[in-house]
Amino acid sequence: MTTCLVTISHIPQMAFGNNTPEDDPSPRTHTSQTTPLSVTIVHQIAKTDECDPAELPPLYKAIDPDALDALYAHGSLAVQFEYAGHNIKITPDEIISVESDD
Repeated sequence: MTTCLVTISHIPQMAFGNNTPEDDPSPRTHTSQTTPLSVTIVHQIAKTDECDPAELPPLYKAIDPDALDALYAHGSLAVQFEYAGHNIKITPDEIISVESDD
């Protein structure tokens, strides 16, 4: 079982020092508040699976992306769902845990 944590926060890119988020060695990704949570999830799964996001099944087959984005735009409880062979858990603090069997 592999777990990848993705921290969604409103930290400016300069928080990475001289590194871009892609260069950050930690398994966390910091995004701007303009990136919808649903898009971040799809891109993180694609990165984890080393594929193009377009190769993944539509997120709406697992969860309503608009509802998910709306929940976290106004705060939310914890959410958990399965997507593309991964167990996704999102905390109220917008920490995304991606678990998969390896």
